Amino acid sequence: MIEEKIVFLSENITKVVFLDICRGVFNIHKKLFSFLICTSIKRQTGEIAPHTWNILLRGPAPTVKDPARVLENPAKGTITDKQWNTLLDVSG
Repeated sequence: MIEEKIVFLSENITKVVFLDICRGVFNIHKKLFSFLICTSIKRQTGEIAPHTWNILLRGPAPTVKDPARVLENPAKGTITDKQWNTLLDVSG
């Protein structure tokens, strides 16, 4: 019962904050604000790992650190080696 009320309050507070902030934000910035709210919620629930969030913000490491994890790029014509290394970095 209490858990249901907490979920209800959390969802409603998030909705009210979103609607109130969006009234004062240009349309071009509403998508960015929505993305920030969504990712903040997902980071708090653990659905977005800190490592993945750091890769999104800063980009991948210059090189793959673990040589045992280096796999051959299976789609060289479609995915560049840099993109492939980013995928490897996010996956692990």
